[in-house]
Amino acid sequence: MSNNTGIDHLAIYREIFDHSSESIMLLDEHGLITLANQSARDLFETESLEGKPITDFFIGEILLNTNSEHIINGFPYRIKAEVLSKSPFRSIHFTPLYQSPDPTKWFSDISDFFPEPMWIINKEYQLVNYNKAFKDDVETFRKKTIKKGDNVLYPEYDPGYLKFWKNAYQHAFKGIEKKYNFERPDPTNGKYYSLIVTPIKKKKTVIGAACYTRDISDFITQNQKLEIHSQKLQKAFDMALMAEWEYNFTTKTFWWISKTPDLLKIRSESLPVHWNSFIELVHPDFKERVIHSFDSIQSSNFFKIDVKMTFDKSHYIWVKLYGTGVEENPKEGLKLIGIIQNINSRKLAELQLIESENRYRELIGVAPAIIFQYNITADIGLFYSGKAKEILGYTVEQLVRTKNFWPSKFHPDDKQRLIDHAMGIKPGDTRVIEYRIQHKDGHWVWLKEYSIDVKSIKGQTIYTGMAFDITKEKENKIRLNLALESANLGVYEHDLITDEFIMDDKLLALVGYERNELPLTYQEIIKVIIHPDEQQRSEKIPKEAMESGMSDIAVTYNKLLHKSGKTLFIETYTIVSKRDPNNNPVEVIGTVVDISESKQQEFRLHEANQSLQKIIESVPGVVFRFPLDFTACPDFVSDQIENLTGYSAEEFYREDGIKYVDLINDHDLDLATTEIYKAAEENRGYEISYRLNHRSGLILWVWERGGFVEIDGKIYIEGFMTDITDKVRVEDRIISATLKAEDAERSRISRDIHDGLQQTLVSSLFTFQELQTRVGPLINDELNNLFTNALETLQNGVAETRLIAHSIMPKSIQDFGLIETLEYMIENLNRSSTTSFRLFHNLDDDNISPAEATSLYRICQEATNNILKYARSTEVEIQLMKHNNTIILSIDDNGIGFDTKKTDMLFTGLGFSSMKSRANAISATFELHSIPGKGTSIIVEMPYESN
Repeated sequence: MSNNTGIDHLAIYREIFDHSSESIMLLDEHGLITLANQSARDLFETESLEGKPITDFFIGEILLNTNSEHIINGFPYRIKAEVLSKSPFRSIHFTPLYQSPDPTKWFSDISDFFPEPMWIINKEYQLVNYNKAFKDDVETFRKKTIKKGDNVLYPEYDPGYLKFWKNAYQHAFKGIEKKYNFERPDPTNGKYYSLIVTPIKKKKTVIGAACYTRDISDFITQNQKLEIHSQKLQKAFDMALMAEWEYNFTTKTFWWISKTPDLLKIRSESLPVHWNSFIELVHPDFKERVIHSFDSIQSSNFFKIDVKMTFDKSHYIWVKLYGTGVEENPKEGLKLIGIIQNINSRKLAELQLIESENRYRELIGVAPAIIFQYNITADIGLFYSGKAKEILGYTVEQLVRTKNFWPSKFHPDDKQRLIDHAMGIKPGDTRVIEYRIQHKDGHWVWLKEYSIDVKSIKGQTIYTGMAFDITKEKENKIRLNLALESANLGVYEHDLITDEFIMDDKLLALVGYERNELPLTYQEIIKVIIHPDEQQRSEKIPKEAMESGMSDIAVTYNKLLHKSGKTLFIETYTIVSKRDPNNNPVEVIGTVVDISESKQQEFRLHEANQSLQKIIESVPGVVFRFPLDFTACPDFVSDQIENLTGYSAEEFYREDGIKYVDLINDHDLDLATTEIYKAAEENRGYEISYRLNHRSGLILWVWERGGFVEIDGKIYIEGFMTDITDKVRVEDRIISATLKAEDAERSRISRDIHDGLQQTLVSSLFTFQELQTRVGPLINDELNNLFTNALETLQNGVAETRLIAHSIMPKSIQDFGLIETLEYMIENLNRSSTTSFRLFHNLDDDNISPAEATSLYRICQEATNNILKYARSTEVEIQLMKHNNTIILSIDDNGIGFDTKKTDMLFTGLGFSSMKSRANAISATFELHSIPGKGTSIIVEMPYESN
């Protein structure tokens, strides 16, 4: 025998097959026909069987069974499959079940063999034969008796169903055997069926078709269930970020499912194939554990471990490995089948949670609130942070050890509400409540309490919360509400599409009308209540609003006519309340305030709002703990310090690193450190604001709140700081806008006085002077003296109106320039006060814009007004000097001065703020220096470009 055993086997099989009366085929492991005898070729009516797949001649997977029956060319055959030993081949034997070739004779013999419906038709679709199952099935459906010769294309069938049968029969008539799975529209027994239609041939000519159906409803239903379960399992794997893998202990190789790279977010070539490449990817800290888990699988049969692995040689990710040992084939040996799960995000979150928890415990001590845990069921405290003593005056020992401590400390107006709150809270609740507690010294403290966690432990309700001291905020809120109630605000709504205009009662009262006295549309209403001077402009406002889109609040100023004829000056704020699908405004809502009578109240309300806003904005930004020695490294500083300063926390921790105190602006450093040291001496908290030099070169405003704690005999500052630059800029813009409005109003009043009243008085003066010339000689001395006194009074009135007009808005800046206007102002000051004012300058007005000149003049005017009111000075020196590309304005007095260290320059009154804002408006810097008893100095530096 030659070494090529495959060729030897084929030769033997060919010899056996050619001498057999059976129809025999030989298949290789791929299902290809390798050999077929003449009987088999006759059976399938073709000489070219070899090399073709067996599936070209059979429907389904019948050859998977050792023995089965099948219809071939309309005749039933028993098919026997055998695996040949010591070869890769399988032999297939075809034996006819019945020897008669006449379908009309053998059909009745095999009807019992097929319990499912079976029938034979000719090419005219007429029944040739059928079994009892077919008869019962069709008669149940048709409600009619069937017989041989009937047309099987039954008219009772639905058109689509009828088309299906006709196509199936026609395929058979073309010599094609085919299998169909279909859903019956008349589920007599089952719903899903399998149909096999086989052509019947006689002398290679198709004469009809043999048909066989089988109920496969259970099979389909089970398949559907399996598919659903498979999809659910796959979704569960996807949701859990899992993928399957396999390891062969014999070959020491891995197999990974195709979606593994997507799961681990790596390239497919990064997956290890061999054991050595796999273990190299494991983090050194986990290698020994992984090796042990794989080695011990025979004894434990299962393992589950969390490991860190790298697939790109740059960073590690966390994965969970599950493995179980299986032995499918003794020849292949033990295999390890498992799952790999990407748990990197979850693991990192767990580690971060642990770190956050540790940091949370550290921060409890510095939080500006009472953090506590209370057993509501037993009515006793379990834990209180140290802030309880600072805020309420009670020691932690008093609060923890004393049962029923709090009820007697509740404010009478809040007591029942607090009891209801405590009794009604349940596990999982998140609540916020405000109430008053009596301080140890007797005064009331407002607290705002947030529930952090509520749990039920052994039938006891354990409540964890955090309470902030909001006493100052509450007092300011009360003052704010009182101010709002007293504000005379009117409200309106305007439909820009229908022009409907609705005014509330306050707005109606403001103009003096009843609701039924006014029209319903905006265009008609403005003809009644808008001053004639403003009507043309007011008519255009709705159209302009729709065209502009009104992306922001619109502020307008207008004049109204009261029903009595009185003119009212109003300020209106309008905002879009509704937009169409294209984002165009269709409805607006606005408020109207009578600023002619409530201007001063508006300023007070603004200041109250600002104060309240500063208190409310005490939200922590950077948490810190510094030694009271400002040059030392911080004990702790949160990571947000990098957002605030541009330097990382690590740069502050180093001995040779950044010192926070070095970043504070030089102008604010003394004020900040003095206030902190003073607060430390008085053992109280502090609040300060100062400018900070950011790493980028920007200057930021910072607000800081802190307190003091002693640790191991050393004093630390602990608290919060946050960036308030945006708030400062907003304040500057508000003040700037206020000053612009003030200048505009001054200009209008000055213009009205100059062009109206003063012209009238001057005209009257000229008339009286002419009258005196003509009638003076004709009247007696007494009348002449009386007339002269009246004329002098009128002359004084003209002079005074001119002085008032120039004081409000000196037109001489535009007419004569800044220097001459300042000289005129100083001349008047020296004439009207005991203080000596002097002006020095080396400046001409060639290249100073009117806006710059007006701002410098207003700063001088505001400063001299303050000096006359408060400074008690005898000498004031004003210098306006040009140096290189800078104009320097300095105003120095020898008055009583004040302590700037006691004044937070961010929150000073409108006088300093307006001067600072006017300086900012012309890109100038503003500095103020003062020492008690030694006067005050103001310096303004403005960029200047000469011609």
